[in-house]
Amino acid sequence: MQRSMQPSERRAIRVDGRPSRAERHARKVERLAHALHERRGPRPLRLRKRAVSHQVPNPRDAKHTDDAIDISAFDEILAIDPVARTCVAEPGVTFVDLVAATLRHGLVPAIVPELKTITIGGAVAGCSIESMSWRYGGFHDTCLEYEVVTARGEVIVARPDGERALLFQMMHGTFGTLGVLVKLTFRLVPARPFVALRYETHAGLDEYLEAIERHIEAEDAEFLDGFVYGMIAGLINDPVTCLSGHRYLLVFSSCA
Repeated sequence: MQRSMQPSERRAIRVDGRPSRAERHARKVERLAHALHERRGPRPLRLRKRAVSHQVPNPRDAKHTDDAIDISAFDEILAIDPVARTCVAEPGVTFVDLVAATLRHGLVPAIVPELKTITIGGAVAGCSIESMSWRYGGFHDTCLEYEVVTARGEVIVARPDGERALLFQMMHGTFGTLGVLVKLTFRLVPARPFVALRYETHAGLDEYLEAIERHIEAEDAEFLDGFVYGMIAGLINDPVTCLSGHRYLLVFSSCA
């Protein structure tokens, strides 16, 4: 006799009978948690990911002889909420794919690294700061929730407040040593169709640094980049207002 499906199971299955994104994610987490829970022995463990490495390869690195656990399947965008301006995604999602998906809703992540294949999990486990970091901090500062699988196979949901607040704050820059990050919820910001660029030049380092502080205090640009080529001359991109567009402030220092 066929078992009747529970309401919670019906919600997790699409009309065509395929698992929903949420159901697929739950199954991935279950498999990973089981593998970690059943793991025995003291041998080091590394994560096998789909994304390319952004570190200089070292063929003598000891990690090549470590045991590996495969997390390459964690590469789906699970939900985008255009009203709340939030996104829920798995750590293997690259920023190039994330931006393509969020732009359809007129939104982008607050922090977008310059390398397209950086993943959102890597941006938390490592570091990611860019031209809007003066306003929003690092990518991890825009995150609202992490789902983490510990080395013992325990699944933990960490938020900035509550019981797991310390874990939430410590995840950034730990390179997976506190657990495997399997899901992130983070904020999005509006994306305008154009970006206006203006350059502002400065002859000395002190003047150059003062200009950066002045524009930060005035909050008259969405983006701020700085380039220093020498200790004497400098260049800052003075932001201008662009109809239906962002203002981009570039800060340069030219060679002496």
